[in-house]
Amino acid sequence: MAISGAEVFLRVLEDEEVEYIFGLPGGPPISFYDCLSKSKKIKHILVRHESCASFMADAYAKSSGKVGVCLATAGPGASNLVIGVATAFTDHIPMVAITGQISTQYERRNLHDEIDLVELFQALMSNVQLGIGYAIPCTYIPKPHSTDSIAKDKNKDEGDRGD
Repeated sequence: MAISGAEVFLRVLEDEEVEYIFGLPGGPPISFYDCLSKSKKIKHILVRHESCASFMADAYAKSSGKVGVCLATAGPGASNLVIGVATAFTDHIPMVAITGQISTQYERRNLHDEIDLVELFQALMSNVQLGIGYAIPCTYIPKPHSTDSIAKDKNKDEGDRGD
């Protein structure tokens, strides 16, 4: 029996022990949401705005030590993830940002959803993956040093300033 790309992607996230996905359903990733609703391992946290999804994924990763995952639709929905993804990137927080992408049959028609997501996210990401039917900007940044080494670095920096 053949399975969809959305089902394969969901299985990968389950195998990686993702517990939560923060997002706002709609548009191209709706088939993924259909699969996600059947998952017994991953809980979807509904947000009111896509930027909330990326900030919640960032906060979850910071507080749990696990990867934060956020999900948005194509175009403006995906671009709304940028600030939270940038925050995670600059803080070296592990995050996966999943977005929808318009079908290639609608490309170059000046639709409001037609944003080059790979280019938009590339400066913030260590890796951008392309999936069938989806542009999946994603990143995984290793966790920062232990808190002990951060405290030592902080004390060293304070000493360097002559405090």
